[in-house]
Amino acid sequence: MVLIKYKRKRLIFNLCLGLAWLSIGIVGMLYGEVKWNDYISIFLGVFYLFIYLYEQKKQYITFTKDAIKENALFGKSILIKDINKIITLPESIKIKTKNNKELTINKQLIDISSKVKLDSEIERLKQSLN
Repeated sequence: MVLIKYKRKRLIFNLCLGLAWLSIGIVGMLYGEVKWNDYISIFLGVFYLFIYLYEQKKQYITFTKDAIKENALFGKSILIKDINKIITLPESIKIKTKNNKELTINKQLIDISSKVKLDSEIERLKQSLN
């Protein structure tokens, strides 16, 4: 199993957004009249903190011997045996299957240390297609 990680900058950004929204909502409730937008701020803060925790734990892409899985909340998963085309673009990698499923990997979201792993896995997949 190979785990492709998010950039640390993305994770820190989601954490900061979560803390900022949460603090705006709490300060609004403590120092003023409670309004509906305070609840929305708290909800957004909790939501971004959840995204941070989820992405910190699961990371971006997981390559197993049978499948490639995007570890997003509603991420895609494709079987390696169904792959028929891999398109490498400057900012992304598109993996297409026989049954018209497509998984796009955004290279700009990947941590520098994981780019080497990604390149070797993509190269391995291209070799298996030939």
